[in-house]
Amino acid sequence: MQTNTASIKNKGGRPQKENPKKDFIGVHCTKEQKDIIEKRAAAINLSSSEFLRELGVNGKIICRTIDKTVLQELGNLSHIRSCLNQLAKKKSQGKDFNLYERTLLFDTADTLLKAGELVQMKIKNELNNDRKTNDR
Repeated sequence: MQTNTASIKNKGGRPQKENPKKDFIGVHCTKEQKDIIEKRAAAINLSSSEFLRELGVNGKIICRTIDKTVLQELGNLSHIRSCLNQLAKKKSQGKDFNLYERTLLFDTADTLLKAGELVQMKIKNELNNDRKTNDR
């Protein structure tokens, strides 16, 4: 007896997803409402569809915020970068540093080390917090 292998033949291409999102819900809104939804979604790095889906299914959206001290340290690092660029430009022009600039260079290096240690500590704390919430 012969089996029909033609009906089982692999069509090729990308494999089907286990739970594909095939259903569509259209939402009517004003231009202003659309802009608000898109801005809120972009603020937490989601597409508008993902944002509305999460809001509709779970009733809330969990977003991660950056700690205020980390933002302050990023501002400090930006200031340090600016100072270092000015000093590097002067040095590349073949000019010598005066006493103030040498002091600024040493202070900048010290601040950079402290900022790096603080950022490293914050990252470790965030990773530990993530592990604790995932264990629950």
